[in-house]
Amino acid sequence: MNVKETPGFKIASLTRLKRQLMDLYLSEFGLSRTQWQVLIWLQILGNPSYQQDILKNIDIDAAHLTRVLEQLEDAQYITRTRVESNRRLLAINTTTKGKKIIATVEDIIEKETKILFAGFSSDEKKQFTSLLNRIEQNVLQALAQDKN
Repeated sequence: MNVKETPGFKIASLTRLKRQLMDLYLSEFGLSRTQWQVLIWLQILGNPSYQQDILKNIDIDAAHLTRVLEQLEDAQYITRTRVESNRRLLAINTTTKGKKIIATVEDIIEKETKILFAGFSSDEKKQFTSLLNRIEQNVLQALAQDKN
């Protein structure tokens, strides 16, 4: 078997290349890979968001996320405030400046998507996305079974 031709290897390789492309496009804005990923997750999760919710969706540890959130706060992209009902919990909100940079990241993600799907028909895009969703569900199911 040629490992380089297996779906898992191809997905990992594509992920690496996609990250390189996004890093290239976002370098002019001074955002690291982790910073723009956190900003996108904040957009997805909405205001307020919480550190543990971000951690569920991004592949870094809590200490690294804390450092990234500090950097984003220093850049005035987010604010963090203690939650009155649970003083250990920090509510994370995007600022107006943060929303502007998130819009820029979203524009770049749209540009990336156009590159990824260049030459694909509308039906091929839908089918590919559907197949990826099925693969994701297969992996989630396997993870759930292995936890039991």
